[in-house]
Amino acid sequence: MQTLGCKKKPEPTVVLGEHPLRAQAEPLDGTFGQVGLVKEGVYEDSTGLFSLAIPEDWDVEHGNPFGERRLKLHHEIEDYYVEVWRLPGAQYRPTTREDCIWAFIDRGLYSDWSHSRLTNVGTCYPSGDSDHVIFVYIKHWQGFTWQLEGHVSLDVLVEGERETREVVQSLNWHVVESVQKPESP
Repeated sequence: MQTLGCKKKPEPTVVLGEHPLRAQAEPLDGTFGQVGLVKEGVYEDSTGLFSLAIPEDWDVEHGNPFGERRLKLHHEIEDYYVEVWRLPGAQYRPTTREDCIWAFIDRGLYSDWSHSRLTNVGTCYPSGDSDHVIFVYIKHWQGFTWQLEGHVSLDVLVEGERETREVVQSLNWHVVESVQKPESP
């Protein structure tokens, strides 16, 4: 039996070719680690806002250019590490975490840290499977809130708090000059 009607047009074949910018594109794997560079033992953040001489026995893990963590340093031997987070705007309390409870939050003159400036600090105690206490220092610098964290295992709490605090306090903060050019008349 034959049906009458129009013949169906065949579906067009789509040929996916190379994108014209593919040759110029950098793979995502190549962009990770570009948040900062380690040169001659000094980490220099790509913002130019801070640097850090990497202490002996510490490994550097760069942050994610699409996230807020700028840097992570992990001690090679002991179970503690430091993270540097950049958050937009001015925040005065540590960010909420699901793995611990903020049991101590304070704002005051911590002379060994803030050089006579008010500093927000906090301590977060583990609430789940983690055994790390997090010591936080909050710094406001160049329009951002910087949350500086020392993550310390309960097994090495005293030594780890001291070591991570020393690393956090050794961050060098830089003022970045504006490079705006005057408008042409």
